[in-house]
Amino acid sequence: MNILKIAWFYLAQKPLNTLLNALLLGFGIGLVIFLLLVQAQVKENFARNGKGIYLVVGAKGSPLQLVLCNVYHIDNPTGNIPLEEAQKIAKNRFVKKSIPLALGDNYKGYRIVGTEQSYAQHYQAKLAQGRWWGKAMEVTIGAEVAKTHKLKIGSKFSGAHGLVKDETLVHGETSFVVVGIMQQSNCVLDRLILTSVESVWKVHEPQNKDKEETEEKPKEITALLVTEFRNPMGSIQLPRTINTQTSMQAASPAWELLRLFEFLG
Repeated sequence: MNILKIAWFYLAQKPLNTLLNALLLGFGIGLVIFLLLVQAQVKENFARNGKGIYLVVGAKGSPLQLVLCNVYHIDNPTGNIPLEEAQKIAKNRFVKKSIPLALGDNYKGYRIVGTEQSYAQHYQAKLAQGRWWGKAMEVTIGAEVAKTHKLKIGSKFSGAHGLVKDETLVHGETSFVVVGIMQQSNCVLDRLILTSVESVWKVHEPQNKDKEETEEKPKEITALLVTEFRNPMGSIQLPRTINTQTSMQAASPAWELLRLFEFLG
């Protein structure tokens, strides 16, 4: 009697054990395949959303938190940085292109991001309806935001303080107006509400203070994204200069994501 006949005889004698073992084997294989697919999908999404962003400049703190907040919008800011200092970095001889970001508010869980139109252009975003934001308090919203909350061109809403949904902290004295809706892009823009940096400043201006006093307050942003260096030396020298000679920090998304995936195994 060969080994195949012995195996078949064993399986036939214990059908319940055979069925259970087959189910467990199938479940185990399915679980491994599922984990591999999830891992591949997560890495692909991180790579797509962080593509072309070589450096994030922001307040001192965790560099990983700085990247997750300002590139992937899945964490809280490490703080704000003076606009004047950020502009110096933007004009640095090593920097060719950069994008400012001003965070702080949300609309029902979706982040309101003060920035320039070059931020949408960086992701090659296209409009489904309307136009890009221009004046203060105008917004262009992501496809997921529009679909979830049924927002249309001309819709008005007020943001809430912070980056998580909290109806008790709504800025009821100011409101945004939707002037454009982006096409589905399967990137981070689908979940964002884009407006000008000036809009974010305006929402947080004291409502009962003298205008002159308000104008004297130094302007701040949350981060500066460096999307292009003038030469390869910039990626080496600029982060070191920022981290050692300024009150800000610079973090590389590629390096921080590598560390993150190492932590996750």
